[in-house]
Amino acid sequence: MGVVKHRTSKSEFSLGTFDTDSTSSRAHEESVVRMLLIDGSFFLVAFALLLIGLLAALLSHFLLKRDDIKLSRDALATTAGTKRQDLEYKVRSTYNSINSLASFLSVNMPYNNINYYNQYVPFLDKSGLFGNDSSIDELSYFQIVQNKDVNDFLRNVKSWGPEFSNTFIYQGVDEATNKKIPDVTDRQFYLVCIYVYPFNYLPYIVGLNAAANTAAKNQTIMRSISTRAQAATDTVPVIANNVTVRGVIIYSPVYDQNNTLAGIISGVFHSNTIIQATMNSLPSELFVIVKDVTTNDPSAQLIHTTVNKAQANNILGYDPIDYQLNTCNELIKNAPVRHVIQVPCADHTWEVTFIGTWSYVDQYVSSQRWVALSISLIITLIFEIFIVFAFFYRKLIFAREQKKKSEDKINILQVNQKKLRSLLKKLAAQDVRNKVTVDIMPDYLAVISHTGKIVHTNAAFDQVFQFSAEHYHKGLMIGDVLPSLGNQFFITQSINEPIVSIAETLSSKQINVRVIVGVLESEGSGGAEDEDRHTTTTVATPTTPALMSPFVSTQMVDDQAESYVILMVNLDRSNN
Repeated sequence: MGVVKHRTSKSEFSLGTFDTDSTSSRAHEESVVRMLLIDGSFFLVAFALLLIGLLAALLSHFLLKRDDIKLSRDALATTAGTKRQDLEYKVRSTYNSINSLASFLSVNMPYNNINYYNQYVPFLDKSGLFGNDSSIDELSYFQIVQNKDVNDFLRNVKSWGPEFSNTFIYQGVDEATNKKIPDVTDRQFYLVCIYVYPFNYLPYIVGLNAAANTAAKNQTIMRSISTRAQAATDTVPVIANNVTVRGVIIYSPVYDQNNTLAGIISGVFHSNTIIQATMNSLPSELFVIVKDVTTNDPSAQLIHTTVNKAQANNILGYDPIDYQLNTCNELIKNAPVRHVIQVPCADHTWEVTFIGTWSYVDQYVSSQRWVALSISLIITLIFEIFIVFAFFYRKLIFAREQKKKSEDKINILQVNQKKLRSLLKKLAAQDVRNKVTVDIMPDYLAVISHTGKIVHTNAAFDQVFQFSAEHYHKGLMIGDVLPSLGNQFFITQSINEPIVSIAETLSSKQINVRVIVGVLESEGSGGAEDEDRHTTTTVATPTTPALMSPFVSTQMVDDQAESYVILMVNLDRSNN
């Protein structure tokens, strides 16, 4: 908005307050449409991102639901891998303990005293060792004499640490019970069996191997030891609670001071004991089946089971009488989630199957699903915040640009005011009554574009023509106010026609009117003042005249010439 003023020597004349936005209706409409399109685009993008975020959340939900088994298998793989590490750690601890014992013996055993060997190892059953190369039905164990030296040695071994607390010297055949294999009942860790042989039997030394029954197995173990391997492993039967079960034996060589093999120590532990200790930390919803997959003997395949019977019955659909090999195989086959690892042991392999039930799976997967959903929703919220911020930032930038354009248009109009002031001076010189009206603000004011659109009016004009000031925002035309004119407006030749129509309208409303017409034409905002042309016309009316002065102002807006007619009407106060 701006105020156009003309200062004379005695008083100040104001043309009134009017809108300085000189854009055409078409440009204004295009600007509004462009702004609406931009706003709509922002909202569409925001809505699309919201939908994408929700779809991503739903998709992640269904994908995780579909991959429940895969995820739970991964969880089981992690658990099984950890348990396998525990199992291997315990086996490795056994290796290390036996190697420590072997190192101790290598230093402390009196290798040079042949009587020592004769005392502790009185004989070797040569017939059992050499009589049948293809099969060894039984091994004759060495009778180690119970004496103070042995007991002192045993106490010394136990003092090495808690892992040796269950160590004992295996005595061979117990004449009272006729047991030829170790009894591991109630023993938590492992047993240590010490074998020391005369030098002349070294090439044929074998360890405790009652389960193998083949000379080839013994030779394999012997080759492993003779190549200075840290340890060799094999299976061996042991007795637990008066039942013969599968055990594991670890051989470690003992060398004398001449770096010659002097003997063997064998560590024996119950496989069920070591596995059970490993699996104690498993959740109740998980259970384990251990099989020996290298043997064809069904009775020897199943090594260990840790089964939650209630969960197993749900998987099988019935309550089995026992959990023997066939039942365990069926359980593995029907398990909703399972993971299998293989633990190699010498020339045989244990297959350890971890079985998970749905309760364990759901507990694991549900947490991951909610994490994925939360991440999707957080990402969506971040996108929404970004879009809203960008929208309001754009509105702020747009408002600043509009303000700058408005200021530019005010500057353009101020340039054209020079032409208006020049015209007013000439009009004032022609008619003394004009000098009176120049000093007061116009009573009626209207600004009309060259297309006939009413751009601005004051309150008096609105009241006379029953015209709301809001209408010019809706594109009201001069023809809507003066129907006789239509919507064809003019600048020069027919300038009197609208003036006469307006004057007659004012007269019909008992307003005294006399019209003085002034026309200002310009080539643009920078036109020279001597190019202006003005005329005055008196229109006879039945009543006392008032003064009406229309002016044409041509302005440069967005590099295009825009022409406006400024109608200024003052009541004739000269008689006063």
